[in-house]
Amino acid sequence: MRLINIEGDRIVPSPECLAIPEFYTLWKRDRSKFKKKAMEELTFVTFLVDNTIHNPYRGYSEDMRNDVLRQDYFEKGWKPDELVKDAINKYRSMQKTTSSRLVGAAQVAADRLADYYSMVNFHEFDDNGKPVYSAREVQSNLKDLSNTIKSLFALEEQLRKEQLDGNLSRGGFEIGEFEIPSSDIDYGDDTAL
Repeated sequence: MRLINIEGDRIVPSPECLAIPEFYTLWKRDRSKFKKKAMEELTFVTFLVDNTIHNPYRGYSEDMRNDVLRQDYFEKGWKPDELVKDAINKYRSMQKTTSSRLVGAAQVAADRLADYYSMVNFHEFDDNGKPVYSAREVQSNLKDLSNTIKSLFALEEQLRKEQLDGNLSRGGFEIGEFEIPSSDIDYGDDTAL
């Protein structure tokens, strides 16, 4: 389920979004005419939690994503309050499937592996004067890294297909990855040639 839709140059809540109490609370508390704060908060929740192909921030780890989103959508110093945290937790629980949990765990492990390789220092020695990191051991591990990347990509691809399986149009035809309909296009019969 998506919380937001893009219609033309505007972000609007999906109809399902406002039917769920945690998201409706964010919407309702913003008493402004255009609901700018509510849409920023719903966008933050969506892009923080959603790992589908539709999320332009999905390439960031969740910690980095949190920082980048706060910088992109809010004034300096903004932090999610309890209502936003409740919405995050609700959306996170709604997004969980066995496949998504497995892929998420694999992504976290891959991020930690990347952190490990970033920390390798061949000039670091233990108390006995021996290198902490063996060049031969690191090189051997790097050979296996290609298989790790391929496996992670295959898991992500399988999850993406699972997520796209729900994208059926009227008549049962499958909507392709680049065929997400836009509501700002008028398909009416009143067009003049």
